[in-house]
Amino acid sequence: MDRAAEGRSVAGLPALLRLDPRDRPRKPKKSGRQPLCHAADPALRKQFERDWREFLKAYRAASIAYRAGDFTVEFPDGSFRPPLVTMYTASAL
Repeated sequence: MDRAAEGRSVAGLPALLRLDPRDRPRKPKKSGRQPLCHAADPALRKQFERDWREFLKAYRAASIAYRAGDFTVEFPDGSFRPPLVTMYTASAL
C-alpha cells in the first residue's frame, strides 16, 4: 500500500536523532515455535515433514553405525558425517 494513501508519514531526521538505541519496545512481540517449513499448501508441508522424518531416521542409523566403527556406511544426500571423538588417557607411571 502507499504510505500517503494510508495517512502515514516517515520519521524525519530530528525524530531519529532523539531516539535512544538502548530503548526497548513498549509492547514486545511474543515469539513462539517456528514451523519446520513455510509452505502455503498444507499437503506440501505434510510431505516435507514426512521426508524430513525419513531423512533424520536414515541419518541417525548411519551415524550410529559410523560411530560404532563401520566407516563404509552411506549417509543420506545433503548430510555430513559426525566427528569422531578419540579419548586419550595418560598412562599411570
